[in-house]
Order: sequence, then C-alpha cells, then structure tokens
Amino acid sequence: MENRPKKRRLGLLPEVLPAPPPPGKLNPRERTLKSLGRLAAAAAAAASLSACKETGCGSSGYAVVDPMPPPAQCEGLVATISAVTGWDPSGNIKLRLSKPTMAGATYKLPGATDAGADAQAAPSASAAPGASPSASATPSASAAPSAAPSASTASPNAGSDASTGSDAGAATGPVASAIRVQHGILISVTDSGGGLVLEIKPDAGATYVAVEVPAACPAGMETVLAEIRINPGMPKPTLSVALYDQQRY
Repeated sequence: MENRPKKRRLGLLPEVLPAPPPPGKLNPRERTLKSLGRLAAAAAAAASLSACKETGCGSSGYAVVDPMPPPAQCEGLVATISAVTGWDPSGNIKLRLSKPTMAGATYKLPGATDAGADAQAAPSASAAPGASPSASATPSASAAPSAAPSASTASPNAGSDASTGSDAGAATGPVASAIRVQHGILISVTDSGGGLVLEIKPDAGATYVAVEVPAACPAGMETVLAEIRINPGMPKPTLSVALYDQQRY
C-alpha cells in the first residue's frame, strides 16, 4: 500500500480589524441620530434639485396644480331667483330669470332699463295667450338663501311671447356683451321689472346651453350661471334649467 502524503489542513488567516476610533464625546445614540440627520438633509437636497428641474428655480414659486376657485361672493343668491325656460314659436329657447329677492341684489348689466332697445329685445315680456302657464317667471319672495342649485322645468311650447325668427342675428351692444352664452347665440334680452327675459338660439346638436349673467349684492360681485339642459322628447325636446352661484372672473 502506497504511502500517500498527508493533506495539509488549511487554516484561517488572522482577521485584521481597523483600529477603533478615538473615543468621542457623543454616545452611540447621539451618533446614530447625527447620521440620520445627515441622511435627511441629503434627501431634502435631492428633492429640491428634482423640483427645480420640473418647475424651474427662480420662477414665481407657485407649484399648486388646479387650485380650488374662491367661493362666490353672493352665496345663496340663486335660491332667491326663479328660472323658467321653454321653446318659442321660432324654435329658440326663452329663458326667464325673476328679480332676485336677496336684499340689495340685482343683475349687474349696463343700462339694464334700456336692454330691450340695446339688444334687439322683444317688445313685451308677458306671455302671449295660449302659452303654457308654467312659463311665468314670478319671483318667489319666500325662497331662503341656499348653496343648492335652484331648478325648474317647462313644457316645450312655454314662453311664446316673441317671434324674432330662428334665423335672427345675434344681439349686440353693451348689455348683450355682458352676458356670456355657451353652445348658443344670444338673440335678445329684455328687462322685465328687475328680472330678465333672454332669447337664445342653441347650436345644432347641442345638449345643453350655459348662460352667465353678472350680478351684484352688498357682499360683492358674482355670476349667476343658468344651465339649460336639452332633453330628448317627442314631438320636441324638453328643457330644464338649473341655477348656480359662480365666482365672477
């Protein structure tokens, strides 16, 4: 039997450890907190640099996205206004807004008493015979101020007190310029005892028309937003209107 050399057993080299640091004045807890503070400062600096790349340092400093608009200054005004809408014989929308019953509130239009002459208004604001009785715009003095929208509906043939024609031109003048209409054209506007009667030609295929009327109260200025919904119906689409307080921009 051959004599095999004995295997040399390997051993571990002695571990070389760094020299311990000189004893300091801080205890282990304080040293840990100090290290965490340095890490937090580095993270804050990195976040600041990232923000500068996105918004640009040295700019206005505003970084709020889609801020909430300020509330309307005459909150609850629309609860004191009755709104009625309907079709007139010419195929246009007739919108009646009663006089606000909130103390000191009014529609803020230039020369409102001359609105009929200034904006091609109809000669009369009273409903013609045969019109639906629900088309009247009698103000409700008992309405309490509320932030909820005020809404009412009318039959399609309500408010047939004028016939300016479906092809009538848009209203012009300061009064008409003060009223904004979306998805429609303002044909006429008439002052009716502190209230307003507006005739609007809706855009083809429109499902709603928004009308913004400036108003004022002792607290300041706001916009009365009337949203008219055109609902499918037979033999003619029906209309419904809701009022909202809106901040004036």
